[in-house]
Amino acid sequence: MKNLLIRVVAILAIAAIVWGGISVWSRYINIPAVEYVIDGNAASALVTIRDNNGNIEYYTGVTMPRSFKFSKYEGSSLFVSAKNEGELGSVKVTILYKGKQVASHAEAGPFALAEATYQIPPP
Repeated sequence: MKNLLIRVVAILAIAAIVWGGISVWSRYINIPAVEYVIDGNAASALVTIRDNNGNIEYYTGVTMPRSFKFSKYEGSSLFVSAKNEGELGSVKVTILYKGKQVASHAEAGPFALAEATYQIPPP
């Protein structure tokens, strides 16, 4: 039984490498390909993101914390910004790519703007 378990684990590990690494496993362990996290203590923020098809999306009145998750991502560059819509507070944006933080930026003050970008490396 122990040998069978070792063989199954080895086959699954090889399959993960051959069929796309973590992106294959992310479906089973629920790690999104891309996640934008907006945080801070501002009352609300104007948020801009590049979505999973490479289009720009805008959201107003976003309360924090908030995240946007994409299980698949077609583009090669990631972008998120958050602008404090008021005169008090801070905003912070973070980009997670395949579960790892790859970019982050924070700003505080009236109408502060935090932006983060990340260029996805070629396969």
